Formats: sequence, C-alpha cells, structure tokens
Amino acid sequence: MPYDLPLHMPALAKCEMTLSKLGIVRVSADDTAGAAQMVASRGERDTGAAASARAAKVYELNVLAEKTQDDDDNITCFLIVAREPNIAGTDRLYKTSIVFTLEEVQVFCKKP
Repeated sequence: MPYDLPLHMPALAKCEMTLSKLGIVRVSADDTAGAAQMVASRGERDTGAAASARAAKVYELNVLAEKTQDDDDNITCFLIVAREPNIAGTDRLYKTSIVFTLEEVQVFCKKP
C-alpha cells in the first residue's frame, strides 16, 4: 500500500524525485508543521509528513528519513523568529511567512 505524505508545496519541490522513487502518495498541506500535527492527531500507521526535526519532537513522531532532498547541495533552513518572545494562543490557527533576500547568497544557497 502506498504511504500517504501530507506536504507543503515548497517542501514537495525539494524532494519530488525521492518521493516518486519510494512510491509515496502526496497529499497537500498548508505547512510542514501542520502536516506533522495532522499525522500525530490521526495516528494512522500509513501516513507520514515531510517536516522539521523540531515538529517531530513537538508532535512526538519518529523520524523515518533525513536528507530526503533531491539535490545534495540544497540547504533549507527553518527559523523561529519574533520581535519579542511570544507563545501563540491555541484559540485559533496562526501562520507567519517571511520573505527576504541576501546579498551574499553564494554562502547560503546554490545558485541556479
């Protein structure tokens, strides 16, 4: 039986070939942490998530594979940032996106 994997589209783009080789069925998710939360709450043994190690720890999931990106030179960093330390309430869903550019990209990213 194919393994279901909820994925955030940018995460999917980084590991598409690897997932295809494994025969994994992709399911859309709003973000990687949300995918991990979905897997934890469902408790299904045939469902996994592409998420950070932190999300695995928070939602008490087992890490099944690491470095699943298609390009070994690809480096993706996930950061927790805030102007002031703040723990979001649980009364509603929160999502924050940050977009930035770097002048010295060769240090951080592989140029196309």
